[in-house]
Parts: sequence; C-alpha cells; structure tokens
Amino acid sequence: MNKISIIISIYNIEEYIRKTIDSILCQSIPDFELIIVDDGATDKSGIICDEYARYDSRVRIIHQNNRGTRVARMVGIKAASTDYVTFIDGDDWIEKNTLELLLSALYEYNADIVSGGYVIDNDGDLNNIFKIEGSKVYNSKNGILEMFTGKYFNWSMCNKVYKKELFDDIDINTLSTESYGEDTFYNYLLFRKAKKICYIPNAGYHYVVRSDSLTHKPFSKRQFVYIDQWIDIINDCRIRGDLDIVNAVSNLLLTDGMTIINKAQTIYGRDDEDTQKAAQQIINAVDANYPNRYLYKNALWSSKTTSALASFYKCRKEELKKLLNDDSKIYLYGAGRIATEVAIFLEENKVDYFPVVTNTNGELFRCKYVKNYSEVILNEKDIVILALSEKNKNEVIDNIKHGNVLDFGKYSMYY
Repeated sequence: MNKISIIISIYNIEEYIRKTIDSILCQSIPDFELIIVDDGATDKSGIICDEYARYDSRVRIIHQNNRGTRVARMVGIKAASTDYVTFIDGDDWIEKNTLELLLSALYEYNADIVSGGYVIDNDGDLNNIFKIEGSKVYNSKNGILEMFTGKYFNWSMCNKVYKKELFDDIDINTLSTESYGEDTFYNYLLFRKAKKICYIPNAGYHYVVRSDSLTHKPFSKRQFVYIDQWIDIINDCRIRGDLDIVNAVSNLLLTDGMTIINKAQTIYGRDDEDTQKAAQQIINAVDANYPNRYLYKNALWSSKTTSALASFYKCRKEELKKLLNDDSKIYLYGAGRIATEVAIFLEENKVDYFPVVTNTNGELFRCKYVKNYSEVILNEKDIVILALSEKNKNEVIDNIKHGNVLDFGKYSMYY
C-alpha cells in the first residue's frame, strides 16, 4: 500500500521536469504515488510526464486547462489515495532519502505536519536553510509563531508532509484568487488545524532558483498580495485572542510589507495610487490591532529598516499634522542615520523641529544647534520623535516621562 501522495503542478517547465521526476522515482522508499497535474502547459511538459506514466505505474498524470497552482494542487489532493501528501514544485528536486526521513519523523512524533529545511540551489551554488541539530516539536500556536518569525518553518507548501485530512474543511474560495504567494495563508490555515508540528534537521529539498520563474521576476504589484494575506492572518488571530501571533505578523507587515512599498515607490513613484492604498492598509491594520500600542500616548510605529522609513513617514504625514498646533514644538532626539531620515521628512513637509541629544557641546545637526535633552522643558502639547537604534533607544527611553512621543526608530513592540 502506498504511504504518501506526491503532488506536482506543472506549467511550461520542460527543461526541468525530468530531473524533478527522476529524483522522486529513485526515493529510498518505493511505496508512493506521484500525481502530476498538468495545468494547461503549452510546451512539452505534459508529453514528458505522459511518458513517465506509461512505464511507471506509480505515476499518474491529470491534464486540465490553466487554473493556477492553487487549484491544481487541490485537484491533486482530491485525487490522492493515501493518508499523507507532500508537494514539490516542478522545477525543484529532492535528495534520495528526503521522503523517508520526513515520514519517519511523522510516525515517530505522531505529527500532523513535518517540515525539513531546504537547499537554495542557484546554478550549483548551494545554501542550506533552516538546517539545525535535533528535531523540534510544536503545538499549533507555537508552530505558527515559528513560521512567522523565520526561525525554522518557511511559508512554502513544499519541503513538508501533511496529513491529508487537514485539507478536508478548507474552502479554496476563502483563499486569495491570486496564485502568487498563495502558500502563506494556506500554510497558516493548515498549521492552525494541526495539533502537532515537527521540524527535522534535514535539508533534502532543493529549491532551484530560476531567473525566469514567477517568484524571481522583477518586482511587480502582485507582491501586494502578501500584504493582504498578512492582514487577513492578523485579523483572524486578533479575533482568536492570539496576540503573540498578531505581534509577530504585524512585525512582518511593517518590515517586509513596508519594504514592498518602498520597492513599489521606486518603480511606480510615490504618488502611485495602488502603492499608496497598500501602504495605508499596513498603517490601518497596525492601528486597528494596537490602539494602545506604546508606553506613551500618540506614539507611532516604524520599520526595522531605514529603507522603508520614508514610506512610513509619508503615510503618517497627515497624522503628524493633526498633532501639531500653534503651541507645539517638535524635538528630534538623535543625530545619526535614522534621525537624518526623519529630519529630511520633516524639512520636506516644512515642519520645524529642534534636534536634541543626551550630551552636546553646541554641535550642529543639519544647520541647527543641538540642545541637551536634559535642558528641555516639555509641555503636554510638545512632541518628541525618537530617531534611534533599538540599543540607544532603550538607554534613553526612561528619561522621557511626559509629552507626546513619536517612535520613528527601529521597530519594536511595547505593551
């Protein structure tokens, strides 16, 4: 009896599919079925797979009109006759003992999902990812946290074995209609249903980097789908009360999400309507989930990377203006790269500010005299913008006990 169903969705990969199938047929365990879903390929991919199906009874080929990877995988799952399924992209390949090791861990730990590491194969240049010593076992919540903090689990459906029953109640219509990046939300749903998730220190899955593949083409607005998916996950976890996961995915939203925005602005311009809408989605999502998100009132979030700061500031411009009144003063705490980014933002928007630091001997910062913060007398209408690294921010934060604090420094969460 077959132990596992291996599902491949193919579309115009005739140059790579033979190596993929050969790596599967020579696995150290022979008891499997290989289900190949030809998703309307217009090259010889489908013909090549038909050849394999004729001489190896373990290979089944399903031909269909092009409907996308997400639908093709569901077709494969419905056709599977075993209790376990795994997915392989049609241009990747696996080492000889990969399935044996994954299944052994699944049986040993009675897990619902087992994941290994993987190898990024860039024209022979190999880089092992998530390869550690010893196995790790998680419950559903902790497995999701690991997936979104990037420690052991990646978002891909590949390099994992799933109990097929996990897919039973998942309505593919609840997923994004965009196949690009569909694995993220799909895996979230599967990890949510799993009771036990295992990670093993094996990197037998080779993720082949192709310059012409969908995920390696130049940036496009299709990447905005990640923002939508992260927000959907944040909203679902907030309803469930899983604030640790909300925290982790919000972190991802404001780092990777704002990096996507920054790339889009570089290509399409800062006034691009779609980009502005996506950026505002990020801001709204964080605001909705953390109305009291910082130690001080009117505090704002920012990104881990200064490359995304300009995008973040632009979204916050109107909110900053609302805080200002005729009696307000803005003090910019810091004098490094982050403070320079903030200062440029303020100057471009014709907002006056006073640079302050802990100790100064009358230095200039962007043609302004720097004051000692200890000499500043704040009133409740004044605003202090912290533009510091995480390390330096922690050293000075206790000194700020009053006034409005806008945190434009390195991103972190406070309760």
